[in-house]
Amino acid sequence: MSRLELLVDQIGSARRYSLSLLDDIAEGDWFRMPSGGITHVAWQVGHLAFAEYRLALERIRGVRPDDPHLISDGFLTQFGRGSVPDPDPATYPRPGAIRAVLDRVHRRALEELN
Repeated sequence: MSRLELLVDQIGSARRYSLSLLDDIAEGDWFRMPSGGITHVAWQVGHLAFAEYRLALERIRGVRPDDPHLISDGFLTQFGRGSVPDPDPATYPRPGAIRAVLDRVHRRALEELN
């Protein structure tokens, strides 16, 4: 197995595990912030999309003109490095929209890596 194949396999394993956790969370719980400074699920999922975009796409091949259709600048700001989770769901896209960005970024990352 090549290093690239190993990387893609490890990304796939992490992805399957993450999605298995998300599948068990009701949409109404995506913005619940537990005590103790823990961020809500919506922010964590958005941050995962941000991180995969920055690490697997932008760093490797640079920014492309169609990237804002993949993940918007507003999304990158809202979920990016240094962002602070807001407990108000009205300030965020709906969970399905956040998940859609996560899925788009992941698909593109796999396309680019393969």
